[in-house]
Amino acid sequence: MRAFALVLPAVPILLACGSTCPRESEDTPKRFTGGNTSADREHYETNAWDEAFVDFPAGRRWALVHGLGETPIDLKSYVAFKKKPLPEDGKGFVAESAGNQVLIEGVDAETIRVRNDTCEHFWLRLVASTVPATDGTDGTGGAGGSP
Repeated sequence: MRAFALVLPAVPILLACGSTCPRESEDTPKRFTGGNTSADREHYETNAWDEAFVDFPAGRRWALVHGLGETPIDLKSYVAFKKKPLPEDGKGFVAESAGNQVLIEGVDAETIRVRNDTCEHFWLRLVASTVPATDGTDGTGGAGGSP
């Protein structure tokens, strides 16, 4: 019972700490129309490894326009603390995102909607892919498609 009595007074202090997070408050995601889509429309990336990553401050929402023509089946996101995190001098790094660094809020045939749900300013790289076309059409063929 004493442990509960000691924890209860700390709750307002912990809640107050979270209110100082410098976050964007956006209801509508910003559209990102940059990036690279492969000619076969099977792969999309917001940027190549040697290009500047996408600015991703705390609270930012992006609607990444991928150009794949269908809903991607695979997504991977990476975050860094610098715009160009892999400089030639080797003094940088990139990590796959984890937890609430990159929340996926929606994926469809036009966009991938993501949000930075942290208090940290990151730089984002996201890649997406579709099913390769096996029948020369739009990628919907294969095991689940019609012969």
